[in-house]
Amino acid sequence: MTTTSSPDTILKLNTDGSSRGNPGPSSFGGLIRDNKGKWVCGYMGKMKGGRYTSLEAEVWSVYNGLCLIRDKNMSNLLIETDCETILRLRWMPMDPQIKVVMDAIDAIMIDRNCTIIHRRREGNQCADLLAKLGGKQSEEFTLLEEPPAVLMPYLFERHL
Repeated sequence: MTTTSSPDTILKLNTDGSSRGNPGPSSFGGLIRDNKGKWVCGYMGKMKGGRYTSLEAEVWSVYNGLCLIRDKNMSNLLIETDCETILRLRWMPMDPQIKVVMDAIDAIMIDRNCTIIHRRREGNQCADLLAKLGGKQSEEFTLLEEPPAVLMPYLFERHL
């Protein structure tokens, strides 16, 4: 997993996961913006089938964001997460199911020339809000071509 930013990065993916209870009901969300801060697309979803930790929700958020990047044929992205543990997870003992997801994350990141960095929680408000909205829906994944109205005040508050 690459953890340094690239000078030719033109898009940015912010991701976040949310777990109520840790473990508990969990959800995820994220958004992609261009180098001027303009909304490109976003996503949110509710994790089904049990109770998850906040780390699992964070990992699934990054994975779903990378799948969206791959499906939309995007590349050269900077990924920002407020979960520092994801940056170190590769070198830590982990659950076999999480390892499979982390291996998929690594493969997509290499294929799509993505880098991942830590972003303080205050700078990740839009993704945090999408993750929380994901927990209020029944769908496992929702693609957002336009930002939800509730996100608008936050979208323009922080430019990339």
